[in-house]
Amino acid sequence: MRPPRGAPQLKRGPLGRGHAMAWGRLLLLVLCVAELSVRAEAQAPSTTHWCAEARPEEPLLRDAQGLANPDDAGWATSRAVFDIPLIPNAKIDVIRDEGLCRRSAVAYGDHMRSVADERWTDKPVLVLRVGDMYLVDDQRSRKGVDAYWTVLLFSKDWKVLYEYGGGS
Repeated sequence: MRPPRGAPQLKRGPLGRGHAMAWGRLLLLVLCVAELSVRAEAQAPSTTHWCAEARPEEPLLRDAQGLANPDDAGWATSRAVFDIPLIPNAKIDVIRDEGLCRRSAVAYGDHMRSVADERWTDKPVLVLRVGDMYLVDDQRSRKGVDAYWTVLLFSKDWKVLYEYGGGS
């Protein structure tokens, strides 16, 4: 069967296939790959490289709740001595933003290199925002007599407001 007169004709390529058919297959392949990529991103877990996962019964979360509670005696003393602002009923957010976690990990590492060990390497951290401050913990174990851990409280401009921990 012949195409009607004046209808566009498919040109044949070197392999005898029409260019339109080859372009159609290429387009189909690109669309399939794009669809698989979108599905993979949608199914990817919410883990990140720099944001550590909270532990069961996360102690840093308890610390953040104490920081935001004006009646917490331990934090009241620290606020008075170290001039930490009281933010009653502050919203506490677990940070999952990769950029903010990386910024926190670098600030934490810089501080630890300056006070503990110059060979300290940056590692994933758990970051909690309490009002406009950040509690940062690299989640070393707090259990046992030999536990060595440090939590840093940063201001919104990444100045260390307070440091506490065990074994230091």
